[in-house]
Parts: sequence; C-alpha cells; structure tokens
Amino acid sequence: MQLQINDLIRCDGSIFRVLALDEQSVLVIDCIKRQMPSWVTVPSEYIPCTEEELQSETDVDMATDEESLAHTERKIAHQRYTMIAPALTVIEDIHARSDMIDFVSKKHKISKPTLRKYLCLYLAFQNISILSNKTKFRAVRLLSDEQKTFRWALNKYYYTSRRNSLKTAYTLMLKEKYCDCNGKLFPDYPPFHRFYYFYQTHNKECNQIISRDGLSNYQRNHRPILGDGVREYFPTIGYGLLDSTICDIYLVNESGQLVGRPILTVCVDAYSSMSWATRWVGRAVLIPLLRCFGT
Repeated sequence: MQLQINDLIRCDGSIFRVLALDEQSVLVIDCIKRQMPSWVTVPSEYIPCTEEELQSETDVDMATDEESLAHTERKIAHQRYTMIAPALTVIEDIHARSDMIDFVSKKHKISKPTLRKYLCLYLAFQNISILSNKTKFRAVRLLSDEQKTFRWALNKYYYTSRRNSLKTAYTLMLKEKYCDCNGKLFPDYPPFHRFYYFYQTHNKECNQIISRDGLSNYQRNHRPILGDGVREYFPTIGYGLLDSTICDIYLVNESGQLVGRPILTVCVDAYSSMSWATRWVGRAVLIPLLRCFGT
C-alpha cells in the first residue's frame, strides 16, 4: 500500500503520522513521543493505524468535535493554532521552521518549547481541539510504599487545622510507622530530606491553605480573581458593573456645620476593567476620579 499524507502507521513499536512525501523519504512525526517531525527513509514494513487506535494508545481524552468546546476553550484553541500556523507553512524545511518558531516566540512572548509542544500536538492529532485546555492526558502516578506513607502522614498531621510543622508531621510519622512496640526506631527509617522532597513535589498551595486555615479564609484572602467568567458573560465593551458604599467619614462646610457622609460610587467596564469612581454628598458631586486597572 502506498503512503499518503496524514496516514497513520505503526513502525518500530510506535505510531507515526505522515506529513509530507518525497521520492525516497517521508516527513513523519512520532505521535507517542511527540517530538519535532523529521525526514526518514520510506519504511519497508509498516502496519496501518486508525485515529481511534492512536487515541487509545496515547490515552488522550480529546473533544473530537470543535463545536462541543465551550466558548473559552474554543478561544484558547484558536489562539494557540494562530501562533503555530506560520510554522505549519514551512513544516517541511527544518531550518525555516526553526527560524519561524524563533520569530513567533519573540512576537507573542512565549517560550519556544511551548510553541513546539503546541505544534507537535496539532501535527500528531490533526485536530484544533487538541490545543484546548479541555484536552487531558491521563497519566497515572504510581507511588511507592514509602511515598504512600508520606502522603498518609501529610494528610493526617500536616493538612489539618492544628497546623503542625513539617518537622512535627515527620516525627509523628516515624512514631506511628517506623518504631517498634518499645518506641525504638527501625534502622531503615526514611530521612527528613526525602519526606520534604515528597512534600515539595506534591504540595498544592490552595489545598494547603484550605486544609490548614479553612475554605472561607482561602476565598476571602487567597483566591485568585482572574475575571474569565466575567469576560465570558460580557464579551464586548459597554457593559458596566455598578456598586456604591457610604464612606466612613463626615464632611463639614466652612462654618463647621455637618454636611453629611459621602457616597462612593464605582462603575467598572466589565470587559476592560476601566473604572470610574465618583464621590457624592447629597446631589453634589465633590471629586470625580478616573482610574484604569490592569486586568
């Protein structure tokens, strides 16, 4: 069977996609390793492969229909595709492709490894939806018995409202898991630096704050406010969000008579975050302010 562009083939224990053909060579990308495509000689023996087999082999959970993506996910996918599109036009020329990636990296202020990652993802699966955040690569992390003990100790002694230190959690773990009935340490107990390394590589700051300080404290003081939901609801300029509050001060006139407490009213453009703040006393405008907040 003669090879065609976009064909999937099994060869040398991996799955390759054909991107271009020459008289005696073929441009392919390894869909498993997802490294940059390269020219190789036409393989003498290969087995045809299907798209379903590719997704099963790579364990990729991908939305096959672009219309099934949410608005923000579709937007992200098209933004990433726009960045790699110039490199797709020169995909057959290795040097021109490298120069184009360098140019796009400087133009969009994004790292070259990230651009190569997006490019290889699209070339391997030939689907824009693979570039969205909805695509998930299900990777199973197998923990050793020692790491499972570390995780147990962190959950029981560190991620609690008691807010123990790591040293305390480590000591309690040794007492529970690495001591005999007389309280004597086993000779093969793990050192603290291994326990600390596991904590550093598996710790999530939001989970730590919630488990030690409470959910309300996290939402009030630490929760990131990205504004993505607001922009999805208000997709264009012209929608205003209004709020008012009575200032905790009293104003007097030149005679010393009480005028009243000012009311601070803020109008924020939902899309651009431009805000107008005005202080009122009764019906008189005292100080108009115009401030611009970056998103």
